[in-house]
Amino acid sequence: MTQLKSYAKHILTASHIRTLGLAGKYSALYNQTYLTVPNSLPTDIIDTLIKIINSTIEKNSKDDFVWSDQIGSDIRIIGFENLIPEYIKHFNVPSHIREIEAYTGRKVRSWFLMANRTSAISGNLGSGGGYHRDSPYSHQIKCIWYLSDVKENNGPFQVVLNSHRNLVKNRRRYPLGQLRFDRIEDDMVSVLGKKGTLVICDTKCIHRGKPIESGSRYAVTLYTSPKENSKEEHLHKLG
Repeated sequence: MTQLKSYAKHILTASHIRTLGLAGKYSALYNQTYLTVPNSLPTDIIDTLIKIINSTIEKNSKDDFVWSDQIGSDIRIIGFENLIPEYIKHFNVPSHIREIEAYTGRKVRSWFLMANRTSAISGNLGSGGGYHRDSPYSHQIKCIWYLSDVKENNGPFQVVLNSHRNLVKNRRRYPLGQLRFDRIEDDMVSVLGKKGTLVICDTKCIHRGKPIESGSRYAVTLYTSPKENSKEEHLHKLG
């Protein structure tokens, strides 16, 4: 019965995006899974943002919604927009929201920025804690700004191409309705880029931050939701 419900939800959401979405500048995501845009942030702004991230992490105030995984490799600042009012314009959030709405066919009712620093600590799982989807049913978009040069060894964003589509066809490998996976049977594509690169992805696909082998990786991610409490919901998931 559970699989039947999952199948029905998948059919409904697939029908929704084909009928009301897949429009605008991000429409290519449906076939390409992700897009990259170089030089999306000025270098001097990036340097300032990294200083703010480091100082906020060092202060480690609950008021700033600082969260860390168990080993201190993946440290996140939820609601980063509240710390950077003079720099938020560089992220062009309203423009991205319009394109996200055109792609998903759903109204964005809440959003927030998450800044994170991932570091090479033994046993780390990478940003996001392993293979997962942001939703097993609904198409979603994340906009990720790399604040440092991202190479293969310092935690690139990775995706399974086209895993946001053809879910019924691939349900034996990746069961419908499942969010997290212990292992995958497809190659992961690493999204590399210099600092300032913007990565735009349909995160219904299976993805992760690759476990970081050396150095640190800094990034800022735009989260959006058709619900009105996306930040609180995200904090609840993090625990």
